Amino acid sequence: MTVKKVFVGLGLLTLVLAAGVVPLLAMPPTLDASVGDVYLVTTIKGYAKAMINGEPVRVRASVQLTALVTEVHEDLVAFRITEGSIVINGTRYVIEEDWERGIYNKRTKSATYEGWGVDPQGRRVYFILHSVDKRRSWSGVIMRMTGGFKDPNGVNWELELKTLRSKLSGS
Repeated sequence: MTVKKVFVGLGLLTLVLAAGVVPLLAMPPTLDASVGDVYLVTTIKGYAKAMINGEPVRVRASVQLTALVTEVHEDLVAFRITEGSIVINGTRYVIEEDWERGIYNKRTKSATYEGWGVDPQGRRVYFILHSVDKRRSWSGVIMRMTGGFKDPNGVNWELELKTLRSKLSGS
């Protein structure tokens, strides 16, 4: 009889906890940003693929971007990438600070990131990334990120990433 009471108690506890957690995770992700807020976008897992010498290649890839909100409008949030990097197959490309920009659309819950970086030899590279919010997590918003990246050797990489956007500072 006491074992039955324990299982009933655990069942009730599980239901109570689920009642609080499920609505939080089911809520659509949204970016309620203010000018001056800082966000970090980091990779959970990812890869890049390309055709090199006629052969398909797939390697590990990741991004880490710090974004500063510069403007907030009704449906749009403009931001500047203040620092970050893209890593493809172990090569780290550092994001330059002079021309990176992005925009988040509150209605479509998607963002575009665009800018320049440099490889370890100082050669410039160009990237454009697109993300779509998927769901909330305890530490931010899980996003699907895709994009294009052209390395200094002229290889066009296609990136497929699962990323996390988390707020670092701001209101």
